[in-house]
Amino acid sequence: MSRRISRTIVSCVITVMLFASAAGSQEMSPTDRNFLSLQVQSVLPRAPIEELIIETELTLPGSALYAKRVVFKEGGVLVIDGATVRAELPVVLAIKELSIETETSRGRPQVVVRWPNVPEGRPGERGQPGDDRGSREGRPGADGGAGQPGGPGANGKHAPAVILIAGSIKGRLVTNLSGQSGAKGGPGGEGGRGGAGGYGNPASQSAFDCRRGPGNGQPGGKGGAAGSGGQGGNAGNGGVLIAILSDPAKVQENTLLLADAGNPGLGGEAGRPGIGGSGGRVGQEALRLP
Repeated sequence: MSRRISRTIVSCVITVMLFASAAGSQEMSPTDRNFLSLQVQSVLPRAPIEELIIETELTLPGSALYAKRVVFKEGGVLVIDGATVRAELPVVLAIKELSIETETSRGRPQVVVRWPNVPEGRPGERGQPGDDRGSREGRPGADGGAGQPGGPGANGKHAPAVILIAGSIKGRLVTNLSGQSGAKGGPGGEGGRGGAGGYGNPASQSAFDCRRGPGNGQPGGKGGAAGSGGQGGNAGNGGVLIAILSDPAKVQENTLLLADAGNPGLGGEAGRPGIGGSGGRVGQEALRLP
């Protein structure tokens, strides 16, 4: 048999093999087989790579690897770029001869999704300052406005499905399709400062007596309440591995899937309360009469 993998052969393999890893001995429905066949053919390049030896990290270009022979050496990792994957589209690995020459007992994956950092939520806006009333008689300062809540963190993306089609496989392929973690929520806004208090009433006296002394200055306004931190983003779900091998009974022996959900994002920190306004000055002393 020719070593060449044709798109026609791949299509035929898909339509007759079983999903041993997902459904045991249950055969796929015709609708599922046709859908999977179209999905695979839509992403495969026209011609396969003759041989690919992976000794370090190698980022998968696009969403498919189509090769006659692939060898994973110790430390070799095929990285799926999480910034470009779409959960609704599969990543396809169509390989005639697959060899894993690594120590899989350590649990190191040979295929992994590498997620970029997700943006944290936006910071909350500072509260409005209270009105200053230092130039007005007998009026307390206005309270500062509350800080605004921080924005929510971005949700993590769901990991894609990986379809592995292998004519022969030596060793065990470990695939890590964990979902992306959610982003941290934004910090709350600082409370607005309180306004300054007004000055006290001036003293009053007549030619015969002192009617009243100078009044105390009015209190400054309270600082605004701190804004609450934003909610953390939701975690992305783990992906699935669909292994289609020449011997479906060896799926569990030759493949291992790690597919935890990502971690939910942490909530943002609360903002700081606003500073209270300064008190008003004491009222003016009465003029002394001669």
